[in-house]
Amino acid sequence: MRVAVVGSGPAGFYAGAALLSADPPAEVDMIERLPTPWGLVRLGVAPDHPKIKSVSRAFERIAERPGFRFLGNVQVGRDLHHVDLVRLYDAVVYSVVAQSDRTVGDLLPSKLYSSLAAGRPILFLGPSRSEIGELVNRESLGVVVELEEDVPEALQLIREYMTNKKLYAYTCERARRYYETHLGLDRSAARVAEILKKGCNEEDSSRHR
Repeated sequence: MRVAVVGSGPAGFYAGAALLSADPPAEVDMIERLPTPWGLVRLGVAPDHPKIKSVSRAFERIAERPGFRFLGNVQVGRDLHHVDLVRLYDAVVYSVVAQSDRTVGDLLPSKLYSSLAAGRPILFLGPSRSEIGELVNRESLGVVVELEEDVPEALQLIREYMTNKKLYAYTCERARRYYETHLGLDRSAARVAEILKKGCNEEDSSRHR
């Protein structure tokens, strides 16, 4: 099984380590837009924090394991696209952050999950017919502020929501329950294991044809 891991920060390396340790182990190609790996561990930690930077030694050991390849200076969306990765690999793991500010109509999935995990409601600025907008409305996870609203009306809607303690508490509880039911650690781990097992079975079947 061949897996592409997009992003070479700590999350990417730990995902790669888990895939390399799977049974059977997967082959991992780590794709990074920069020429060097480790993300903020290399670029965002000051030299006077040696203990934090020492985690890079663990990443070096992961990179030395059989089945691992680092492909630097390759940017998804410029040099190749998601459709290319899907065609070339059995699975694709994205472990990246936003490279530019985008505030209206856009909410990163990682921030969505972390908010739900913390039992906090979602304040979504964007169209109600989008995937996230429909999820928030359907599950009562917070409030959706339509893009068509002018600024004063949008602010008033947000203000009314935040000052309605009963509604706020209700959506907090809905967010917590939704995470536990659909996105909790046990559920996520089981889903990953299911995907890996399916991929391995399909690969075995193709070999016996």
